Amino acid sequence: MSADEYNRMLFERMHSEQRWENQPAVRWSVDDLDVAEIRRTVAEAVRRGRLEYPAGGDPTDLLRGLGLLRNGVLLRAAAVLFGRADRLEFEMPQCLLRVARFRGTDRMAFLDNRQFNGNAFTVLSDAERFLRDTLPIAGRFEQDRFERIDEPL
Repeated sequence: MSADEYNRMLFERMHSEQRWENQPAVRWSVDDLDVAEIRRTVAEAVRRGRLEYPAGGDPTDLLRGLGLLRNGVLLRAAAVLFGRADRLEFEMPQCLLRVARFRGTDRMAFLDNRQFNGNAFTVLSDAERFLRDTLPIAGRFEQDRFERIDEPL
């Protein structure tokens, strides 16, 4: 048995096929996904040495290479990772993130309160932007350094 086959069998044993994200995404197709995000994700994984670029640049091949396509059917994981916000908002409400910044430690006084909807990469990007926009950043200079050192709260 090859190492790849052994790893695949071990992975299948550890990760049940009955998990929610491994189930088919009913009525979803590649047209419902953000193809640019798929390409960015694969390119970044290749750049970091975590993935070999699949043969062909077709989104279907890329999804198959990521293990998000089974027997020609998209998995729910593909929808959550790369789905367009307009489909996710109504069909997968769990793809929503609510963030808030409070005054002090009392949760009664909001300084900011937002809600982000979209695929996992979009929501993560929105959350990072929220943190950059709302957290105070202290800047300082050290002797013998030309660059400012920023430290978020």
